[in-house]
Amino acid sequence: MRVWSSLAAPRQRTIVAFGVVILLVGAAVVITSSDDGEQAVQTEADDPTSTTDESTTTSDVTTTTTTEVPTTTAAPTTTAAPATAAPPSPPTSAAPPPPPSTSGSLDMAKVLAFAKSGSGGTAPQTFTGANTCPAFTNRASDAGDDSARDIGDWYLTRYCDGVYRAVLSTTAETPALQAAWIRMDTGAGGCGGVDRIVIGWHTPEVQGRGAVIATPGCDQASWDWVEPAGFPVFNGAWLQLDFRGSAVGNPGAFDWRGYVQGAGESGSAIDVVPNSGPEHFVV
Repeated sequence: MRVWSSLAAPRQRTIVAFGVVILLVGAAVVITSSDDGEQAVQTEADDPTSTTDESTTTSDVTTTTTTEVPTTTAAPTTTAAPATAAPPSPPTSAAPPPPPSTSGSLDMAKVLAFAKSGSGGTAPQTFTGANTCPAFTNRASDAGDDSARDIGDWYLTRYCDGVYRAVLSTTAETPALQAAWIRMDTGAGGCGGVDRIVIGWHTPEVQGRGAVIATPGCDQASWDWVEPAGFPVFNGAWLQLDFRGSAVGNPGAFDWRGYVQGAGESGSAIDVVPNSGPEHFVV
């Protein structure tokens, strides 16, 4: 006879597998009698798909936890600031050259050589005749104070076209002419006060050449060849120098003296006018 009971029989077996007690909760227990008089307990699980055997194997469950590591955003690349270039230094201007030395006297042999070395431009010519500005004034003759190349008639005049004429006529044509010139003091500076030289000489073909030389200092490095001067040759005794006022700076007034040097003469042998000192000329 089969007896159904919801209670466990006194001889109910407790199934222990590998030290794990399985409690049967809420299960229906079926008790059957076997031939040997022992009751068998049969348990039906609520879940028909799950049957618990006497030998139940419990497997270890390995839980793998995946931790998502947040993506690390690389720090933005820092661009190095461009090197700050130092501002360029202002150009260093060369120190201006020292002013030319004005102490001393001009070496006329060097001035003549300097004049002969220059070229360019054209010499002035004037045909104004008596139209002088100011009016022509003759100077007393200086004849008789030199034995060679003695200056007789001499004067300086300005024509209305701005051309000046200096005449240094000698009483004889001999000896041969070395040079004739006038020294001018037109303003500040100059070697010993002389800042312009108008000089003429005869060529081997007995032609006349002339030049205007600026002499702000005694050193030749400071000199300037300005332009040609007219030096016509009518005969060996008549010495005439024509030059433009613009070549000497168009001064309103200036001092001047005239010189004639014969070949072989030097120093005090060179005749000069006026004898007592420079002539003052007012334009």
